[in-house]
Amino acid sequence: NTIKVFGGIYPAIDMEKNFINLRIEENIPEESSRKPSERSKRLEVMELESHKQEEKRTAKEVWTGFNKGFIYGLPGAGKTTILRYFIHSTFNTKKSLPVYSECKLLPEFDSWCLTRSLNPDEARYDLKSALKYFLYAFLFPGKEPEALSADEIVALQEAEEEIIVSWADSRLAVYVDGLDEAPPAQRKIIFGLIKTIMKNIKPGDKNRIFLASRPTIEGDTAQEPLFNVESLDMEQVRNLAETFYGENTDLYKEFDKVVPQEEVVKKVAGTPLTALLVIVYYQVFRKFDTRYRMYDLLLKFLLLTIWQKIKAGSFKRTLEDFFIDARKELSEIDKDAASQYDALSQLSYECLYEPTGNAPLRNIPSSTLKTSFQSWLEKEKGKRPDQIESEINK
Repeated sequence: NTIKVFGGIYPAIDMEKNFINLRIEENIPEESSRKPSERSKRLEVMELESHKQEEKRTAKEVWTGFNKGFIYGLPGAGKTTILRYFIHSTFNTKKSLPVYSECKLLPEFDSWCLTRSLNPDEARYDLKSALKYFLYAFLFPGKEPEALSADEIVALQEAEEEIIVSWADSRLAVYVDGLDEAPPAQRKIIFGLIKTIMKNIKPGDKNRIFLASRPTIEGDTAQEPLFNVESLDMEQVRNLAETFYGENTDLYKEFDKVVPQEEVVKKVAGTPLTALLVIVYYQVFRKFDTRYRMYDLLLKFLLLTIWQKIKAGSFKRTLEDFFIDARKELSEIDKDAASQYDALSQLSYECLYEPTGNAPLRNIPSSTLKTSFQSWLEKEKGKRPDQIESEINK
């Protein structure tokens, strides 16, 4: 009934309280039995855009209102947490049977078919084969089919019979997580198997199928519900801070006073994961004036240092310790290097979040670097033109 926070680094949160700050944007294409005219197509697009803006649903509302769908969101947005909530709800539903599979632990599909004397090209479109494939990863995650013992094979066969009966009785729920973490060659196959199951679920059916993933182009989601996990707003970040710091604590009051004025927090703290990082960062630094260093630290934390260890359960420190060490490293930066570090950090931040074009910049020409550094030295450091030229020559 609880869910871990940061791989167990912090006390678990009650499952029912874990979705207070989670909203989902619904995008459901309208089905039509007739070929639409160009004018009706345009009207449908306008109608869909309006529909997308208005429909905001909690995880609980999605669970009670839908029996299938794709759940897309950025890393740390809460996709896996949503599936776990669905599993929790399934267990609380009389006689319902949940199956949870991680895509990275699914066996290679053609090899799995070979052990069963199945034709892979046909099995991709067979409902029973799709259900059994995801069941396998639920029971034997990461284990090759040929490595099963005789007893495991018997247990698998019995479980397969049970899920087929459960499907026929309309009480089976299949949850598939992390399509983006599957080997590239497998993603289209997995996506196709998901679509095969979805096609066999009609409105009102009690069977369920949901896939959670980062946004993907592995297949067409048309005619099936698509839910995009929204970014947190400032009020939700404040609520999360209140939970973490404690209600009416001095630390929370300080944070609550400072955070509305900080644009960087609005940009960075868009998911529960990054919001918690920002909250712990403030607990250690007690200010955001080193904002671009903060941004850099969070990226390094997420992408390079600790996130995989946390997911694997092998990170044994607290986030406070991590940021305390980071603060020590920042205090040791040479003064001259610090200016260049800040200038480059600010440029990187602006290229990602405030580009002049419509998309984040990925390639930065040397002329842009020079102009940005000149501006930084002039505006932030009050350097004269001759001093600026000397700094650049260094």
